[in-house]
Amino acid sequence: MRRQKKTWRCKREREGGEEEERKKGERDEDKREEYEREEEKRERREREEKEKEKRGEKEGENQKRKRERGKRGKEEERKKEKREKEK
Repeated sequence: MRRQKKTWRCKREREGGEEEERKKGERDEDKREEYEREEEKRERREREEKEKEKRGEKEGENQKRKRERGKRGKEEERKKEKREKEK
């Protein structure tokens, strides 16, 4: 009887071991998938930041041009006003 219990216990342990290995494998896969998702998120953030920087530079240039145009427009208006006053 003892021998039967041992074999049964060993068989049970073997089956339990296989389940544990499966669980470990699933955990490892979950961790890998989670890591990959995080990595993709990081890459997206980096790309977005780079694009924002590029856009920021472009927007900055556009804003400078607009300011210059505004300054030119104001200067031209002042000149016109002076001319009208002189007349």
